[in-house]
Amino acid sequence: MPYGLVIKNGNLVNVCTGEIYKTDVLIEGGRITGVRENISGGIEIDAEGKYIVPGLIESHIHIESSMVSLTQFACAVIPRGTTTVVNDPHEIANVLGIEGIKFLIEESKNIPINVYFTIPSCVPATPFETSGKSIGLSEVIELVNNDKIIGLGEVMNFPGVISGDPEILSKIRAAIDAGKTVDGHCPGLSGKLLDKYISAGIMSEHEATTGEEAIEKLSKGMVLMIREGSAARNISILKLILNKNLNLDRCVFACDDRHPKDLIGEGHIDQIIKKAISLGADPVDAVRMATINPATYFNLRNKGVIAPGKDADILILKSLKEFEIDKVIIGGRVVFEDNGMVKKLNDYSYPDFVKNTVNVKPLSEGDFDVKVCGVEDSVRARIIGVIEGELITNSIIRKIKVRNNTLIPDADSDVLKIAVVERHHKTGNIGLGFVSGFGLNRGAFASSVSHDSHNIVAVGTNSRDMLSAVNKIIEMQGGFAIADNTEIYGLQLNIAGLMSEKPVSEVNNNLNFLQNKLRENGVKIRSPFMALSFLALPVIPKLKLTDRGLFDAEKFMFTEVLVR
Repeated sequence: MPYGLVIKNGNLVNVCTGEIYKTDVLIEGGRITGVRENISGGIEIDAEGKYIVPGLIESHIHIESSMVSLTQFACAVIPRGTTTVVNDPHEIANVLGIEGIKFLIEESKNIPINVYFTIPSCVPATPFETSGKSIGLSEVIELVNNDKIIGLGEVMNFPGVISGDPEILSKIRAAIDAGKTVDGHCPGLSGKLLDKYISAGIMSEHEATTGEEAIEKLSKGMVLMIREGSAARNISILKLILNKNLNLDRCVFACDDRHPKDLIGEGHIDQIIKKAISLGADPVDAVRMATINPATYFNLRNKGVIAPGKDADILILKSLKEFEIDKVIIGGRVVFEDNGMVKKLNDYSYPDFVKNTVNVKPLSEGDFDVKVCGVEDSVRARIIGVIEGELITNSIIRKIKVRNNTLIPDADSDVLKIAVVERHHKTGNIGLGFVSGFGLNRGAFASSVSHDSHNIVAVGTNSRDMLSAVNKIIEMQGGFAIADNTEIYGLQLNIAGLMSEKPVSEVNNNLNFLQNKLRENGVKIRSPFMALSFLALPVIPKLKLTDRGLFDAEKFMFTEVLVR
């Protein structure tokens, strides 16, 4: 039987022993069948002393954050050395439910990268907003034995776990009974409450933001997902772990969210490896945290190691410390070399239900007016205060002028109108309020990406432009839009109103165009659409807006715009 592919004269990074040594690697039928010197025959790749390492594993990401399809995401991360991804489709599940997860599973079968999924555990995230779908115990049971399902997604409802909520506990039990992992999400939780949370069956955590928090969770048996994404960058927690010379076997890397600009400019898991090395991590240990460690946690027995019997997911590096990639091999096939993909990935044909998710009753300009009765001049009102670079907001009380029983925004004082339009079921729900912190001095902008239920959120200086921006979103069946009198611009994200079929570079260019337009219109926030997307998330303090109204996220109850 002729040999398949032989990698000759490489320096193997052995993640099992921590050694680096010269050897050859034999690949047959997509598997590694030999690791030894002096293998010959078949098609040979001369590694010329370069480093041979296992393909990288992304332990936790919401691919929707990349704003592109799974296929286009693969095109962006394969050149960065990512060969396996664990995706939590929480966002698309809020729009399309179990059917959205199933279509992603089908798409994943048509691309070379290995994609596994966790079942979103909290859909909808809260009862205070209108989501597209829900995922209960019956949906978890339906999905959990699928070969592509690797576990239960981040259990954000940690108060429910601690209080013994039967619904969330039943989902955890279903995953454990099926032999699957259960990812955690418990920022700041410690002591007795953390013990109770872990005792319910939670196995990992990606929300640790300090070294002390990370070490406590590691010491209590959790797998620590060290997160370095776009919205949250927590790689610094590794420093204390390294300083204490702690065992790294239960540390893995995750992005959580990765936006187009960062995928292009910085990279993916390769970037986290480089940052870990810069913090003092041994390069082999850094590679372990992106290969054998996540493979062990997720029970991916054939991933993460270059050894006989394992899947041939292999990188050839020009430099280990700089993590400069020469070739990427997935399933025994070279898919990237010489700074380019070997073969263009086929476009995926998305079903109509995936691209028609924006369902809104006809709107009028008056729908965006905040009305009051019996007031002549001005009123005291609650205003959402946006904070640059933060998901939390302030709750500001300020006087707002009244004209013809309508509250009037004041762009000169940075007081703008905000609306959340329900877009799943044509309920006609529109939450209205005011926001400060963007600096917009003309026009309006809107988005169908608004965590977690992904209704349409719009901010503007006037109702006419807000209507135009929202109508542009409806016309595109999702995306980002800007309206400034007769000038209307949009970036279409028509896959569930969250993602585009276009390449990452094209989406990034269009997004940059829109953000530059907003800067011309006075916006000072660095990432205005990202900031906008979190203003409808009622689980993060202090003041948010959903399609059902203004929400006090500290008291966990709805409140009024007017201060009585």
